[in-house]
Amino acid sequence: MRRNRLCETGSLGAATTSRSEAGREEIIRFNLPRLLDLGLYDEVYLRTEIKRSLELGYAASHGVGLLPGMAGIAVPVLDRQGRAVAALSVATLAERLNADRLPTVVQILGGLPIEAPK
Repeated sequence: MRRNRLCETGSLGAATTSRSEAGREEIIRFNLPRLLDLGLYDEVYLRTEIKRSLELGYAASHGVGLLPGMAGIAVPVLDRQGRAVAALSVATLAERLNADRLPTVVQILGGLPIEAPK
């Protein structure tokens, strides 16, 4: 599977939306050193974004990341037990993902959340 670093934080946020707190902590512990190496994110930022993702049911990033002027959205893909097993994300120019368009893109990605076929 190819990883897109542009949406990495968003995908990480989406992948944690249905995890237990212990599961989220494990994901953070595993990924935090790699994200710190990018020099763009710190632990407080990551935890804040994950909390926001939990509240929204999806993760969104606007203008923060490796490429200035980029934005992304990620939604969790759930298994039959409701566990996040992956994240589906889209990256685009920040100007194309404004506040008016964000809900439409989330809906196109499958809403909150996307369930795996049974």
